[in-house]
Amino acid sequence: MNGVFVTAISIALLFHQGTKPSTDWELLSQGSAAFARSDWPETIRSYKELAARTPGNSLFWFRLAEGDRASLHYQEAIMAYQKCADLGDSASYCRQKIATCYAKLGQKAECLQTLNTMLKAGYWNWAAIEAEPAFEFLKSDPEFLRITGKDKVANISRDEAWRSDISFLWERAQLIHYNIGRVTPKAELEKRLTDLSKRVPTLKDYEIKAELIRTTTLIGDGHTRVRSAEGRFKNSNYTFNRVPVEFTAFADGIYVTASDQQNADLLGAKLEEVSGRPVAAAFDTLKPFVPHDNDMGFQLYVPRLLSSPELLAVQGFGGPTETTYKFKPAAGDSFTRTLKPNPDFDKQKVSVLDRDPQPLPLYMQNRDEPFWMQLLPDGKTMYFGFNEVANGTQTLEAFVGELFNEIDRTGAQRLVIDLRFNTGGDATLLRPLMRGLVSRPQLLKVGGLFVAIGRMTFSAAMICAVELEQQADAIFIGEPTGSRPNHVGEGTQVNLPYSGLSFGMSSRYHQVSDFTDNRYWIAPSITVNLSFADFLAKRDPVLEQIMRIPLPN
Repeated sequence: MNGVFVTAISIALLFHQGTKPSTDWELLSQGSAAFARSDWPETIRSYKELAARTPGNSLFWFRLAEGDRASLHYQEAIMAYQKCADLGDSASYCRQKIATCYAKLGQKAECLQTLNTMLKAGYWNWAAIEAEPAFEFLKSDPEFLRITGKDKVANISRDEAWRSDISFLWERAQLIHYNIGRVTPKAELEKRLTDLSKRVPTLKDYEIKAELIRTTTLIGDGHTRVRSAEGRFKNSNYTFNRVPVEFTAFADGIYVTASDQQNADLLGAKLEEVSGRPVAAAFDTLKPFVPHDNDMGFQLYVPRLLSSPELLAVQGFGGPTETTYKFKPAAGDSFTRTLKPNPDFDKQKVSVLDRDPQPLPLYMQNRDEPFWMQLLPDGKTMYFGFNEVANGTQTLEAFVGELFNEIDRTGAQRLVIDLRFNTGGDATLLRPLMRGLVSRPQLLKVGGLFVAIGRMTFSAAMICAVELEQQADAIFIGEPTGSRPNHVGEGTQVNLPYSGLSFGMSSRYHQVSDFTDNRYWIAPSITVNLSFADFLAKRDPVLEQIMRIPLPN
């Protein structure tokens, strides 16, 4: 809920003309407490009176609507949700609930009309609509199927299916994207998709996918992209085939960091050529397929795409079923090897780090956990591995409470927040972290707070970095972030009905910094680039550099 805080509301109520402050305060207190404990009759009573007294307060209408809906007073809930939406607060959520209430009442025409309004306003979470039992009676309705993008025609030809998907993608992109045409004019994007639709009969499926990605990349932001089949943004391989090696970009080149068992001798080898051409040329030719907020996106994603024969073939680097690479091993002469896709690669994968029995450095540990902490051996530095802005087995708020309690108990004088693997999440969860920091003076001294950043610091993690910069005067260390301080985001999902491709579509603008802040990234105050030798030795030069800096006085 985006409404004003209760503290601000209470002040307004205390000065409400013609009322007694104690009476208004008691009513607000009773309503807030009732809402928190889901006491719907008292919620309705309190907020109905509050909304009547201050009709311009969207929070009052919202809580009244929630109480009415929970009490099955659907007609009353519709009216209250509409009032909230009309005041500009949580309109998308309110319209969704209005449609649900109409469905509960069996009012088909009104329900479909509301859903159409949602579609035209760029509503995106159609999966939630489809999962809502109240809409079950509409599942076979042609208009409902059209709105939710499920109106597939039986026995459609392959060419017609692709053309339908291309048209659907463009329709939804214009409805959902925050500001389509900001980077590349809409007319150019539409022309590209129209031309692609005409060429469908002459193109293979992977070539059509590649052109869709090339075009959506021109929209111009890092959240608007094809998602992988499993829907995991950070591990996306764009659904193309791939050979059984993984490449990673380091300060000194691109190296093989994983392979299948059959090609384990490639582990640790440096990539020199792709299809007989320098690796730099292959790198550059794949940039048009990488949606990005800044150039760090290329460092993260292009190496992953170098393992796809299909995508390389689109750019004239070999054929779609195999790719020839030239490698330079740690010892010995360079050699070439032709690799074919292996669909079972993920099951057979081995890492170059598996050959060394020593433990992983801290920043590589607990990657599956959204957050974790460890007091470092000096007894004065607390390490906070922050891999995802999300709740885990415990809430982020609860964890942050434990983090600061441990800092207070141990007397730690320095906090290291590691955002290097954090690609985002829910930025609304960040407030307890900021509150805890600003209330601990020892961490606000110069050298009291370090934030490790890099190419994967993105989305909600970028918002976190900006807030740490503004509120805590953090010292950033590592490499530049993967996003801008102010950026479009959300990655709202659009599923193409026939091909099954899933696109993320940026639907919101996040102005976290000043409106004049046009930086491409947050650059580190202390630049530390990771070499392959450091990676292989399981060293963390970022944390090593921090530990060489004296503790704050």
